Amino acid sequence: MARMVQVQVKRWQGAEGNRRFDWQTISVEEGLRLRGETFRCPTCLGKAVLKSASVDPPMAAHGEHDRRNRGCPLGDCYDQKGVRIHPFALK
Repeated sequence: MARMVQVQVKRWQGAEGNRRFDWQTISVEEGLRLRGETFRCPTCLGKAVLKSASVDPPMAAHGEHDRRNRGCPLGDCYDQKGVRIHPFALK
């Protein structure tokens, strides 16, 4: 199973006069430093929660789907039937 090591967060982007509020891909480590943000999976666009690295059992920081999606290879229940957008995708 592939791990979600990047997530998307909605941020202001662009130069003065051409700014827009849009999704930006960041690392899970960077996301863990942010407070009060909503994150989504970059593959299926479903809401993601971030998990810190742990020692026992050893596991790197990663993201997990808030609600499972059988259509996402970054989840723990991928059905191998192709990538599909999450039924509750964040726009």
